[in-house]
Amino acid sequence: MSGDLSYGLEEVAGYISWKVGVWHDLGYEVPPTPECRSIPPLGERSPEAAEGARAAIGLIGELIGQLTALRDQLAGELRADADARAAAKATA
Repeated sequence: MSGDLSYGLEEVAGYISWKVGVWHDLGYEVPPTPECRSIPPLGERSPEAAEGARAAIGLIGELIGQLTALRDQLAGELRADADARAAAKATA
């Protein structure tokens, strides 16, 4: 197997986090200061917030695919490593 399927995971996760923040209309569940916005209730969020949520959903789907491929790659590499160790031990 080739290629680093872990490449870009942190960036995609960070972008998902940003898009969820957009869904929250860049508000806080518990605003740290009185000047900070709180998350608007459902039904009162902006069209941009809904767009952010849709983008997050798409990105989550992409990330699931990448994570599934990475899991399969790592499992295959672990099996190949175990086979190589067993073969080396058998010939030693």
